[in-house]
Amino acid sequence: KKNTVVLINSNKEFFIIKVFHSSNNKGMQRETQILSILPSNINHPKIYQIDHENNLIRIEYINGQNLCDLLHDARIPIEEKNKNIEKLAKWFALFHQLNESKKNFLLKGDAHIRNFIVSDGQIVGVDFELLRPKGNIDSNHDDLYGINSKNKHLMKIKFEGNKDLDIEIGGRNINFH
Repeated sequence: KKNTVVLINSNKEFFIIKVFHSSNNKGMQRETQILSILPSNINHPKIYQIDHENNLIRIEYINGQNLCDLLHDARIPIEEKNKNIEKLAKWFALFHQLNESKKNFLLKGDAHIRNFIVSDGQIVGVDFELLRPKGNIDSNHDDLYGINSKNKHLMKIKFEGNKDLDIEIGGRNINFH
């Protein structure tokens, strides 16, 4: 494990302390950089404090349900699950729009549905330490493939060339061009 994450309750104020092991200084640097520059329309936790001496950051606690747990919960209607998968795809679309004019752009890395929280009906991305550059914008399907490869029963992704992406969710086909 590359870090330790702890939920803190201080006078009824919740926040997260993420302690990076000394061998993971680059992970801390990547996470703090991306959290500092992400615009507000890409839901993510806010940074409250960066402590380089102790290799830790204090970030906003996101109250909600882990997307992985929600999608695997048999009590949740399939329609709600489908809506959340669509919201996740839109989150990635917004994330990748940051990079449209760049030759080298960033991939979320560690793109597992466990790294997303549903809060107040919105998808919030967490855990950006494995953020990495990718060669060009046509390769951005790697993020969605990372999610799909761990959850084959939730959705099917079919690549057509390098630019078209079709996602089948609960029998509905969503096409991204």
